[in-house]
Amino acid sequence: MASTSRVLVLLLLGCPHGAVAREEAEQMRSLSSVSCTGNCTSNDEVVTDEQCGDSRLVVVAGQLEQFKATCAPPTLNSTDGCSLTMPILPSYGPSALLSTTLVGFGNTNWSVRYKLRAVDNMIGDDKVSETFDVSWTFVCPAKSTTNQKAIRATYNLRIVAMASTPRSKAWEAPQSPLKLDCLVVNEQRALIIEFANQSVSSRPLQSWPGPSFRPVFAPPALYSRPVLGKLLVPSMVAEGSGKLVLTIYSVLTMYGEAHTFCIYPGDGYNYYDKICTTPFTVVSDASECNTPATTSTTSHFLSSSPRVSWTAIPLLLMSLQSLIALVQNPHHQACAPN
Repeated sequence: MASTSRVLVLLLLGCPHGAVAREEAEQMRSLSSVSCTGNCTSNDEVVTDEQCGDSRLVVVAGQLEQFKATCAPPTLNSTDGCSLTMPILPSYGPSALLSTTLVGFGNTNWSVRYKLRAVDNMIGDDKVSETFDVSWTFVCPAKSTTNQKAIRATYNLRIVAMASTPRSKAWEAPQSPLKLDCLVVNEQRALIIEFANQSVSSRPLQSWPGPSFRPVFAPPALYSRPVLGKLLVPSMVAEGSGKLVLTIYSVLTMYGEAHTFCIYPGDGYNYYDKICTTPFTVVSDASECNTPATTSTTSHFLSSSPRVSWTAIPLLLMSLQSLIALVQNPHHQACAPN
């Protein structure tokens, strides 16, 4: 009878840049029945302990590493009633190791797929690596085995996050919120953010692949990207080494409300905290802005240009549809009666 397979996605937030060292021990299966005291399932079944894998993986900052760990106990004939216990690594955050994880199970096995990235500035200046124990265990009841004994199978997995050579230093982000007073409905703008270089070893910032880049099982993201919300962001492009140029756009449904816009910078090697603008409003005409757009040493706000004007066409159509809907449904207007 052909086995069936199922997949469970636990965490979803390119191709590998090169292979890194990987050490895998021979899979070991050691079956030993133990007494029921303190070692039983909920039905007081005798548990068979088993080690079904032992691997060590090295992930170097700047590279994407993919790995699949599979556990297939010889006495398992069904995964019905089985449960999995495993640590979940963050897909983004101040951690030396990031991962997205995909769990799959068939009739006679469990597997865990990893997409991994090491983070240079989270490993620590006084260290060249940091080791994580991400071993996992699954338990199956006696009814799922050929010998009618419950199984507790463990896959031992150690992952080493290794610093790049030469070590990459993160760019220094603006310390204060990005100044943004207002946006005009249906008027595209470019927001330029400039970063200070902390070291000659800083890698260039990376562009955002765009809103259409949405793979189901994506690797951890270390490129620049916006925190998506009501504000439309057609593009986010890295220029030079330490500059990001964002095209931003507001629509009619944002009119009259206060908004804040945020991004995550990224250079492929380091962790960056979120950067946000000051609160701003969306107005129908530039004359309604309280103060003119401000230019500073870290960010400035530019008018639309031919370079980005083509992006506004589909967004303008979206805004026109919103305006038609508003006219057809006057009860949705935001004006209060006198």
